[in-house]
Amino acid sequence: MKFSDGKEELMGEKLMEEKLMENFGSYGDKRSKISENPAGKNKREPEYKEEPDSKEPVSAEGTKGTDPPGGPDANSLECKNCAEIKIEELMTRNVVTAHEDALLEEIFALFEKHSYHTLPVLNSEKKLVGIIDQDIVLEILLFSQIPRAKHTHLTAVRSMGVQAKDIMITHPMTITPDSSLTYVADLMMKHRFDRVCITEDEKLLGIISKRDIAKEVSKRRTLEKG
Repeated sequence: MKFSDGKEELMGEKLMEEKLMENFGSYGDKRSKISENPAGKNKREPEYKEEPDSKEPVSAEGTKGTDPPGGPDANSLECKNCAEIKIEELMTRNVVTAHEDALLEEIFALFEKHSYHTLPVLNSEKKLVGIIDQDIVLEILLFSQIPRAKHTHLTAVRSMGVQAKDIMITHPMTITPDSSLTYVADLMMKHRFDRVCITEDEKLLGIISKRDIAKEVSKRRTLEKG
């Protein structure tokens, strides 16, 4: 049987379509079979083994069997009763002072005569108005030899001073006589003071140094240990 060109072309396209569907179907079957067995399905999952609890004690920081820093007797060096000591028990009462109108030569002479780091300055009413320390004295005596980079307006003004009130540190930090030893020690360490004046109603009662506090703490520890 013969077909026209149009029919032959139609039959050819139909046969080609059927062939493609047949091939596609077989490929689809293969894909479906592969999808039913995804890769890794038969792989053995790693077993989780639960480790036994440790019998060693764990500290708050998470370190096994360790004591706090310094060991269990870390506080054995402390002075147990130092917080009860009042500073008026330790302070030096007979303090060498200078009047605010004293000439600088008098001030230098006092530092030369006494091995003090700080010199309290009083007014005519015996009230504490300032202090002069060794640093100020050295700034004045060596002003021209100090590197210019370290010159400040204050050091320049002090270098031209004539009296104690011209070079003193005004409004110095003070404490009251009923302050505790531990409070004063903390204050001095925090602000890096070597000495602090004790006042009451602005009048100077005494002075305390770091050396005085360290000496007393050491003595109290020895008594506590018996």
